Amino acid sequence: MTKPTTLSPVQLDQINEAIKTAPESPLNALDLCDRCSKGAKAQFTLPHAENPLRFCGHHTRAYLGALMAAQPVSFWVAAEDLWTVNGVDVPAPDNRRAGDGLTDS
Repeated sequence: MTKPTTLSPVQLDQINEAIKTAPESPLNALDLCDRCSKGAKAQFTLPHAENPLRFCGHHTRAYLGALMAAQPVSFWVAAEDLWTVNGVDVPAPDNRRAGDGLTDS
């Protein structure tokens, strides 16, 4: 089992700010994790790296501390994959629907 990720207060602030101001995902269905064959849920661009690193949710949580310690130039992480990381403020999903639930109105 993967050991829980521990992040410094500065790293937590960076992640929480990125989640609040996150643009649309730069990833698509063809982007795969660099460690396994699952769909990518995070992308990190590190200094002096030619290509960004992409990871699935599991590998993002496993390497998050080391990736943030490497001071990425930019990063995007699917917030819903960080709910198990202590100190990360994951927004609650908005599952509300308009209408009566029986029709499209």
